[in-house]
Order: sequence, then structure tokens, then C-alpha cells
Amino acid sequence: MPYRSCAAVFCGNNSNTAKQRGLDIVFHSFPSENDLYWKWIQFCDRDENWTPNKSAAICSQHFRREDYQLGNTPLSSIPNNIRRLHLKAIPTVVNTNIDPVEQPENTETCCNVNVLEHDYQNPLSNNASHETLNENIANEKDAKIAALELELKKLQNVQKTNETLTEHNRNLRNNLERLNTENKLLQKKILFLKKVHDKKQKSTTKISAIKNLLKNTLSANQIDLILNRKKRVIWTKEEISAALTLKYLSTRAYKYLLKDLKYPLPSFSTLLRYAKKINLSQGILEDMIRLVGTLSNTWEPRDRECVLSFDEMKICKMMEYDQATDEVVGPYNYLQVVMARGLFHKWKQPVFLGFDKKMTKDIIVTLIQKLAEQNINVVAIVSDNSSSNLGCWRELGVHNPIEPYFKHPKTDKNVYIVPDAPHLLKLLRNWFIDHGFLYKGQVIKADLLFDLVAKRDQAELTPLYKLTRNHLIMTSHEKQNVRRAAQVLSRTTAISLRQYYPENDEASKLADFIEVVDLWFSISNSYTPFAKLDYKKSFTGNENQKKALQDMFDLISTMTIIDKAGMQIFQKSLLMQITSLSLIFEDMQQKHGITFISTHKVMGS
Repeated sequence: MPYRSCAAVFCGNNSNTAKQRGLDIVFHSFPSENDLYWKWIQFCDRDENWTPNKSAAICSQHFRREDYQLGNTPLSSIPNNIRRLHLKAIPTVVNTNIDPVEQPENTETCCNVNVLEHDYQNPLSNNASHETLNENIANEKDAKIAALELELKKLQNVQKTNETLTEHNRNLRNNLERLNTENKLLQKKILFLKKVHDKKQKSTTKISAIKNLLKNTLSANQIDLILNRKKRVIWTKEEISAALTLKYLSTRAYKYLLKDLKYPLPSFSTLLRYAKKINLSQGILEDMIRLVGTLSNTWEPRDRECVLSFDEMKICKMMEYDQATDEVVGPYNYLQVVMARGLFHKWKQPVFLGFDKKMTKDIIVTLIQKLAEQNINVVAIVSDNSSSNLGCWRELGVHNPIEPYFKHPKTDKNVYIVPDAPHLLKLLRNWFIDHGFLYKGQVIKADLLFDLVAKRDQAELTPLYKLTRNHLIMTSHEKQNVRRAAQVLSRTTAISLRQYYPENDEASKLADFIEVVDLWFSISNSYTPFAKLDYKKSFTGNENQKKALQDMFDLISTMTIIDKAGMQIFQKSLLMQITSLSLIFEDMQQKHGITFISTHKVMGS
């Protein structure tokens, strides 16, 4: 048994002295409850900074009998290991001789014998002993009276508690009866609501069946209006886009469906409000792309093939107020426009606007991805030969005449880069007039054209009625005119050269050169497979058209510019255009089984 001592400053009891003296003492550890804990410390009467450790205790001689559980049983008959204090017991006995804890009987008997012997041997002390004994009996009587009073109080408290619990029990019974009544009412209500729910469930099942039948024809809002489930609806963007598509196809038909047949459609005022909110600010035109996606839902797969063409437009350098966005716009120098155009179907829609913005790889890739989300497939991109566009081609990893394509970010198919044919024709005309070419040892220059124009002015009748000096001597602005370039390098000009210079080899070589260019441009700028002239018909991939393109490819790849070393950028772009045109036709023929392509669809104009 570990050593323990009483923490009270006025008590010297410990486990060793108790054993030596044969005292029946129990050492009680300090309680954990805060208030009780401090009362025990206060009883010990130690220094104010003293704090008991884990082994500190107060011996049983400082507690009264009623502080113990089983208080009516003599403590001597209760083993130490089950002798327990009440939970709220506080040490109060300071002088252990006043109300000591009951000692074992043998010790008391021994003491009484010693007292009798002492009294017998000392007769003079008998009176004092009797007085002490009487005093002890009186004290014991007072203690018993106090204990009885305490027990009476406890009994009274128990009676009060019992009365309180009885009242509480009565209240609980009343509450239980009330709750049972409410429960019965709620059960009735549940049965009623279940019947209502079953009816609605059946109705909902019917509505779901109707929606499933009509979901391919009508939208959710339209079905709700037909079934009178709603009186007013908030139309979704997809529904508005579909309505705009229907109105675009026929305003009269839209009005007939809406007014006469009472078809659930957005009103004209709703369409007008939506159209005013369409976001046309610079950047990717999300609303326009979504509108094209809605319009294409009824198209054949091949009609969803498109070409992206982009170019810079010079604009007035001024400031304007945009009422829709409440902001001042400008001033800007130019506007970058990206147009999506159907390769086989007749549709054209701007999908990007950007002020003073160069075209980049990120813009192109994002546009291709956005269109792919609407089931619109980009086959090619078309642009002129400006330095910024060439930089964009390089970003995309393309400036190779043999492989003029990059991979589609969604489908991993080829997306071809097609330099703009009219722009290439202007560049070819400008290099031809300003410098001339060397081709297979022959010089090809415009001198004979100047002489031809002079002879034309002298003749009354001439096949060269369209050609004037303004076609050969131009300002920088006039050089941008495609029509003049096409007239200079036309089949009519070649025929005139052969007619006016029948024996001139130089004129014959120049006429051959112009005819090759004219055939290439006619194939690259075709509109219909039913054109009167065979070489003006749409590209069908026949042997004559393939030969014409190959002749142009050989001409451009082998000729050089007079006084210039190496192949010029416009020559590489021409070769890219020829290769891309042939590969696009092969891809579309394999994918959709097409028989022709109207090649004006793959031009920037």
C-alpha cells in the first residue's frame, strides 16, 4: 500500500502511524468538482499558494458519520475498500476528540478497561470521569438529534420531490393524451394527402408520357403551355434561337403558326427584345455561334461543313457611344472580322470581331472548338498574305506547300489553310508588271501588253475592248482591284496576243503563261457546275482540271522573279492554295460522297 498522509495542517495522521497505532483510518483523495475541491483545500488551512498533488488526501477522522454512504451502519463493520463518502461531503471535524470516526471495538474496550483500572487505582478522579462521561453522552445525544433532524429534512425533501414528480407525471400523461389525439388527426391528414399525391402521381405520369412523345417536336415550355400547366413562361436561349430560325425562313409562316394556329411560340416583341440583347461586342460572338448551331439542327451532315475566313477592315477613326453596353468605343484603326461560311450550304455568319487585333492561333482554335460544340465542322481557314496572317499560319505550324494543314482540336482531322485566290492573283499581276518572270530560260514581261494597249487604241474593232492603260499603270489603291487583275491575266488577253503577234515567240510564251493563270483562277473561283464555259464549272476533280492545277503548280514552283533570288512568299502561298484545294475535295468526297465543290466558297471575299 503506498504511503499517504493527511493534508490538513493540524493533523499528523499518515499510513505508517495509523498502522503502528492500530487506527482504522481511510485516506480520501481530493474531489474533481471545482467548488468542492476548493472547500477541501480551504479546510486544510494551508498556505494560499498550496495546491494538492495527485496523492494528497484527507483522513477519515475529519468527516462525520453522516458524511458517509450507509451512514446508519457502524463504520467498523464496513471494509475500507467500500467505505465511500457522499458526493457532496465536506471535511468539518477539526478536533478528532469531538466526533471521531468510530474505532474498532477491541480498541474501545481496551481503552475502557484502562480507564476503569485507572479510576480504581485513583478514586479521587471518579467525579471528573463521570462528568466527562456525562458530557460525552450529551454530545452523542445531540449528534443523534442533529442526525435525526437531517434525516427528517431529507425525508421532507424526498416528499416534495415525489409531489413534484407526481405533478410532472400527471402533466406528461396529459401531454401524451394530447399527442395521441394529434397523431390520429395527422394520420387522417396523411391518408388524405396520400390520395391527393396518388392522383397527382398519375397525372404526372401522363404528362411525362406526353412529354416523351412530343420532346422531339416541342420544347418543355411549349408542352407546359399546351397542357395549361403554365400561363406564362420564360423562354430559353435555345427556344428563342429556334424561333428566330423559323422566322428567318419565313416571317409569314411564323405569323400564321403564332396567330392563326395558336402554336406556342415567342411573340414578335419577345424576339425583338432578345435580338436587342444579342452580344455583338468585340470578341467571340457566342450568341451568333449558338444561333448557327440551332439553325443547323435540321441540316444534312455535309451542310455543316464550313470555312473560316478572316481579314482586316479599315474603319473610321472616331469615338462612339454604345448604348447597349453603356460605354464609349474607339477610336480604332481597323476591325478584324472572322466569318464562318458554309462549304456546301448557303449560309454565312460573323463569329468574331476585334478592334486593332491581330489574328492568333488561340482565336482560331477557340472558334473551331466553339463551332464543333454546335456540330459545325471547320474544314479550312482562308486569309490573305498579310504579314500578321503569315505569323498566324506559322503559329499553327503551317507554311508548307506540300502539307498545308493542321489538326482539328476536337476531331483530329485535317484543317487546311487556303490562301485567298483573288489576293494571290493581284500579287501575281503586280510582280508581273513591276518585275517580270524567268520561266524555262524565257523572259515573261508586260512590255507586249503596253504595246497591245497602244494598238488597241488605234483599231476600230478589237477583241481587247476591256484592257486600257489603267490596267497596267495604277496607283497603290488601284492595285487592290481584283477585277482589273483578272482582266489583265484573262483568256481574252491571251487570244489578243496571239491575234496581234502571230509570229512572235515572246507573245506566244506570254499568252501561254496568261492562259495557265486564267485556268487556275477560273477553277479557284467557280460558282456552279452548270456554267456555260467548261473551264468555269465547279471543281469536280476531272483530269482536265487536275492538269490545269498541276500546270499552274509547275509554273509557280519553277519560275523566278527577275532580279530576285529564291522563291517569293506569294509563290509559296500559291502552291499551298493549289494543294489545299485538291486535298479538300478528296476529303469531302471520301466523307460525304460529293461530286463537286464551288470553289468560291473557299475564298476570303
